[in-house]
Amino acid sequence: MDKDLNYISPNNKYADKIHISFSEFSLFNQCGHRHLIEKHLKLTEPSMTVHLFFGNAIHAALEKSLKDAIGLSRRVDFFKRTFAKDMLDYMRDEPGFQQELDEYLSQGEELLKILSVENILSKYKVISVEEPLFEHVYGEFYFKGFVDLVVQDRETGKYVIIDWKTSGQKWSVKKKLSDDIFLCQMRFYKYFWSRKNNVSLDKISCEYIVLN
Repeated sequence: MDKDLNYISPNNKYADKIHISFSEFSLFNQCGHRHLIEKHLKLTEPSMTVHLFFGNAIHAALEKSLKDAIGLSRRVDFFKRTFAKDMLDYMRDEPGFQQELDEYLSQGEELLKILSVENILSKYKVISVEEPLFEHVYGEFYFKGFVDLVVQDRETGKYVIIDWKTSGQKWSVKKKLSDDIFLCQMRFYKYFWSRKNNVSLDKISCEYIVLN
């Protein structure tokens, strides 16, 4: 993992390259002015919300489970410690803090019980977790991203790119499939991961795992 982190660190040959991530691409398509204010002029501070900390903690617990093959109880404990620390550091003085903390701790535990990491590991071989992408587009422009999980089917040998999505609401698949900007995330990941790893596009599929 150290090598992967070094792959896009500020102190390497990519430091002076102009890059764009999917989140920046999506923001620009929503509002070019907001993209200018937030990403280029950096006039706003990142928002600290319970949803951000919850999503980060769930991601971190799943990442650790897949890398270190830890069981459910340790997975839940890791989530709780990670989430509680961020909440205590940044949200302690917010109204209703304790109630919100307890509710989200309970929700996170239930999500991790439902999503069986062990079932994934039995069917698929883990290729990478939080794999960085920094791929050339043209000139000095690069695409930057992190792929949550890449696995390989033990029977067919085909690869699956997986993105975890925490959400407070049930997804409307029809609505998601009609959103070209939303679909660009996985299209970018598939294309650039294919190119980085020299794997044919027809051997790669993509899936979202939605954690409601």
